[in-house]
Amino acid sequence: MSAPFTREGQHGWSHDEGHPAGTFHTYDALDVSARFPARKVHVLVPREPPPPGGFPSLTLHDGDTVFWPGGIARKTWDAANVQSAAGAPPRVVIAVHPGDRNFEYTHADWAAGRRSWGGLAAHADYLADEILGFVSRNYPVSTRARDTAVAGAS
Repeated sequence: MSAPFTREGQHGWSHDEGHPAGTFHTYDALDVSARFPARKVHVLVPREPPPPGGFPSLTLHDGDTVFWPGGIARKTWDAANVQSAAGAPPRVVIAVHPGDRNFEYTHADWAAGRRSWGGLAAHADYLADEILGFVSRNYPVSTRARDTAVAGAS
């Protein structure tokens, strides 16, 4: 079952797929930046009430593969099940789909000019300021650095 909602003018939909780790909020076109185009973002929201100070958060690159098969290889990290199976404390998991993956994730010309590159610093600012800013205003997450992590598969 899914239900539409709006937060800060951003349209999303909640869906509960029965994962013990939580329920999902999906924004098909989260548009929170003047510098980066709108993109799909999934937020895994724990079922438990938040602790004082909010949940830790984990932001994952390649959001198209974090919870369900996707991307070029049609593989998944299956993060919701891993979160539950590992017995990790509840956390909000933010899965951000890539725009121009090569540009956003690299700081050096690793493909000898055959691929875009050099946008890592701007993308890091986008995640920290705009994506996590939106999440921290709309979800019960801790804003302490020690409770905030970003990871990718590469």
